[in-house]
Amino acid sequence: SFWGTGGTNDQTLVFDLDGDNPRIYSHTSDGIEVDDKLIVDGEVTATNISSASDKRVKTILGISDSGSDLAILNQIEITDYTYKDQVLNGSRPHKKVIAQQVEDYFPWAVKKRKKGLVPDIMQLADSIWSKDGQVFLSLLNDSIDVGDRLKIIFEHDDGDRLKKTTDFEEVVEILDYRDGVMAFKSGHIGLLDAETKAFVYGHEVEDFRSVDYDAIAMLNVSATQEIYKQLQEQKENSAIRIAELQEQNNKLQEQLAALAQEKANGREQVKELADENRSLKEAFKKLEDKLDIFLSQSQLVEK
Repeated sequence: SFWGTGGTNDQTLVFDLDGDNPRIYSHTSDGIEVDDKLIVDGEVTATNISSASDKRVKTILGISDSGSDLAILNQIEITDYTYKDQVLNGSRPHKKVIAQQVEDYFPWAVKKRKKGLVPDIMQLADSIWSKDGQVFLSLLNDSIDVGDRLKIIFEHDDGDRLKKTTDFEEVVEILDYRDGVMAFKSGHIGLLDAETKAFVYGHEVEDFRSVDYDAIAMLNVSATQEIYKQLQEQKENSAIRIAELQEQNNKLQEQLAALAQEKANGREQVKELADENRSLKEAFKKLEDKLDIFLSQSQLVEK
């Protein structure tokens, strides 16, 4: 709820967020200064959001381990979902994370606030009546038990000729629940009658979780830096390996050239030997011819 003055600079606005613990905010020329947590059930739209990050208010623990951050990021599941309460949150699908799943691997990014409302019943009561200062609702649901705190939305017909209705809601503690009938005390009991409709929204819980998406974004930045570092290392290692392979290739080229030269030298030696062999054959032939002539002349002399 909201009440207070406002509209010009330096006036005071009072937000009653918890119902019994008002918090005070100052409206200045720079905007609304919040000196406590601001919890909003619904959508917040802004053209720019910035967070205080002055190192003078921080105790620096060190630079985050980007390798560990990458491992954590790989464990976080991006989930497609819609909200159960489509009146408050709309029906469009979302692609984000689930707090309980993130909590298993990156608990820093998950916060538990003292109270939160879960739309886990979402049923219209069959009937409503009051007796002895208590309100009774007829509604069957296995998740309801004595001591539970439930959010109930009432729609009350004012009964005038314009048929106006008054809607109000409250969180009540269930004092009794048996045979599908719950009993509780209500601050609006004087407005309730047989024409009132009651919609049981769901349970109030003490460990409602929210996700610090800034923390996940920074985890992603650190993980991205780790990926870049790994790529640079791979690039450097690849360059070293390429140089090694190039050196090996150069050596192989030298060996091939040497073998080719040896082969060429071998061909030249074979050619020289062939020429020498041919020369020897010619010389031998000439000797044979001379010997034949000599033998022929010797035979003539003997006769």
